[in-house]
Amino acid sequence: MLIICLVFTMLLTRRIVEPLERLGAFARQIGMGLTPDPLPLTGPKEIQQVNESFNLMQQDLTRLANDREVLLAGVSHDLRTPITRLRLEVELAPISEETKEAMCSDLDQMETIVKQFMAYVREGTQPLEPVDLSKTVKDEIEASRFLTNPNVKLTTDIDDGIEIRANPTDISRAIQNILVNAEKYGKSQDGKLRMSIVLKLNKRRNTAELTASDDGPGISEDQFDRILRPF
Repeated sequence: MLIICLVFTMLLTRRIVEPLERLGAFARQIGMGLTPDPLPLTGPKEIQQVNESFNLMQQDLTRLANDREVLLAGVSHDLRTPITRLRLEVELAPISEETKEAMCSDLDQMETIVKQFMAYVREGTQPLEPVDLSKTVKDEIEASRFLTNPNVKLTTDIDDGIEIRANPTDISRAIQNILVNAEKYGKSQDGKLRMSIVLKLNKRRNTAELTASDDGPGISEDQFDRILRPF
């Protein structure tokens, strides 16, 4: 009788544990942005109901992603028309070549961001590739015109040849945000921006470390989580 009870208990436990393991694996795949196969509607009634709810949730997520892709495809198409028109007007405008090149560069970047965002929505992740972070930081500083702005005193200490794996557009946009925010919120009391940018390779941790500092009021600690949110 004891052996029969042990065997029965093992079978009952297996009947309950296996569906729960499948459910856990299903949830982990969803968390990683994958589309797992539907859960089987077998086992105890409660397990079947949970599996059915998870399958419906996965279908809703897929439908939501598809709807978002259609919406953004329309937005992308509508944005490209004015971007093209603006580029043509800039080319014909009676302005200096330096200003014209800067404006065309901004328009090119706008179009690239639209394409990258569409790729992100379709694929869920962006492929990483080698990026010369040293060159990227220097290019963005030059594009910001901080070096020629009389109201900006910029000091830099940037090591050459620091390479990372990243998405080039995302890294460029992140550095641009640092510079734009510094110009908005990092000025000293006299209205001038005094900024320091340091890029070093931490050989011990095998990481690239970019540090930007200014004389702005900074951000309180209770806002640290908030500034990491999108937009």
